Amino acid sequence: MPRLTLSDGTDLYYEDFGSGRPIVFVHGGGATHALWEQQVVELAGEFRTVTYDHRGCGASDTPRQGYTVDRYADDLAELVAALGLTHATFVSHGFGGHILLRSLQRHPDLGDKVVLCAAAPWYVGDKDGAGGFSEEFLAALTGGAAANFPESQWEIIEHWLFQQEPGIATKVSALVQAVSWSAYAHQQLSKDLESVDHRPYLPAIRQRALIAHGVHDRKNRFEGSERLAALLPDARMVRFEDSAHAVFADERALFNRTVAEFVRE
Repeated sequence: MPRLTLSDGTDLYYEDFGSGRPIVFVHGGGATHALWEQQVVELAGEFRTVTYDHRGCGASDTPRQGYTVDRYADDLAELVAALGLTHATFVSHGFGGHILLRSLQRHPDLGDKVVLCAAAPWYVGDKDGAGGFSEEFLAALTGGAAANFPESQWEIIEHWLFQQEPGIATKVSALVQAVSWSAYAHQQLSKDLESVDHRPYLPAIRQRALIAHGVHDRKNRFEGSERLAALLPDARMVRFEDSAHAVFADERALFNRTVAEFVRE
């Protein structure tokens, strides 16, 4: 089982397949490295693909502390340095995008390109336009099933992730990933993310960016990605017309092809 011991003693689990130009996948909340299985299986024939579990979930350690966006950003940078992943492309989803953007701010030479999927320039609320989590999603997240972590994650899977019906096996896989998180770790990171606003440093990010977002995303609103693309100096948008939050599943073939073409550029 490949594991990396970080500078604070925490072990991260990762998987490393294929060879060629490296792609590092950064999963979001309620997910693990397994989120990217269908990307790895289709892309590892041409590229080196690296996936990993954040601290507090999956097969990685769950330490007493460290559940902040800055620590997660530094975890990513340490993994990249340890594996010698120069000139990498990063692919993120959901709050994995916040981790990636913060990592680029703290480590400006981290990689060459980024794919920000279902991302936003801030975490929650309306600041200079719509972006981040919607009020509708927050109301669902804090009501009813929210008191029970597995139930709240199932609610998200059933109603907020997919535009296309993915089938029960995909939903069960998503639930298994979600409940592998420590509820405490998820809660602490979510609290820290509430204050995240990347706008002050977005114009300084030098990496070429591709912004991928499903137009039916009611969780992390599509308008946030449009604002993000406008703030980054070298970015372009790709609209996924038949997707909600999980574009990598709703339009898997198109998403994989889009990522591959972007890495080849």
